[in-house]
Order: sequence, then structure tokens, then C-alpha cells
Amino acid sequence: MGTMEPSKGQRQKGVIARSVLLRPGGPLASELARHPVVLKVDDWVFCHGGLLPHHVTYGIEKINNEVSKWMNNVGENDESQIPFIATRGYDSVVWNRLYSRDTTDLEDYHIEQIQSILDTTLQVVGAKAMVVGHTPQTTGVNCKYNCSIWRIDVGMSSGVLDSRPEVLEIRGDKTRINHKK
Repeated sequence: MGTMEPSKGQRQKGVIARSVLLRPGGPLASELARHPVVLKVDDWVFCHGGLLPHHVTYGIEKINNEVSKWMNNVGENDESQIPFIATRGYDSVVWNRLYSRDTTDLEDYHIEQIQSILDTTLQVVGAKAMVVGHTPQTTGVNCKYNCSIWRIDVGMSSGVLDSRPEVLEIRGDKTRINHKK
């Protein structure tokens, strides 16, 4: 027996509640502002969508500070204060899907270009691998490009893939994917 779909009114209330929670200065935005957009731990770098060389050149600390201030609603409250490099545009840290897209429809030279961009990014940031989310992976947590990119968004939301949780465990140089069958 399936669950009942929410009514249009319930969905609208959910959208409104979400926008209140996540607007700059909102309770959830203020909590998220305490966490970095890009995090480097040892020789691993973590971000939502994907890090590119120009993000590293701009400055990871600068990106994290700008997003935190914006989410906490510090400063002017206008569009010019939105940290574009991190949160706006197809190649921003949050929206980038370059490393997590399916490669089966790509030509070899496209794959080589992506590998080159990833290698350059990792070299500039001083990491051996990157972990990204944002793009649900129908096959679950996986790695590509000689395991220098780990894609961990499994689409757990019922509105996406409704999949079971999976965890990428990193211990030293060893990685392991934990999931329930």
C-alpha cells in the first residue's frame, strides 16, 4: 500500500517553510553558515558540486567566508552580496556537475579534458582526491577518474531516487563504501 501524495496546499506550505528556514539569516541557513562550502582534510577535498582551478585561485577560505556571511545575512541585503563563485552559475562550487555526470555519452577527448581539469584542481589544492555530491548516482556511491573523484549523492530523498543511505569511509589511504543490502 503506497503513501498518499501531499496536496498542492501541503506542498506550497512545505516550499514556504523551506524558504523561511534557508533564507539568509534563517534558522537553517545560520546553522549551515557554520560549516565550510569547501573542506580540505589531509589530502582529501570535499565540496557539494565540484571544485575547479579558478575556485582555488580565488581562495577557498575567501569562498567559505563569503558564503558564511551571506547565509548569516551579514552586510548588505541585495543581490550583489550573493557569493557568485560559490553559489551561482553552472560552474560554481555548489552547482558544478562536471565530475559527477555520466560519462557513457561522452567522447574520449571529453573524458580526457575532465580528467585534466580534475588533475589540475587537485594539484593546485594539494589533494589526491575530491568528494562531491549534488548529482544523484543511480549506481550508488562510486569513483571515477582513477578514483580521484568520489560521487556520494545517492538520491535518498523520496522526490529523487528514494534510495538507501550509503557511506564513504576514508581511513588513511583506504576507502570503503558502507551500505545495507
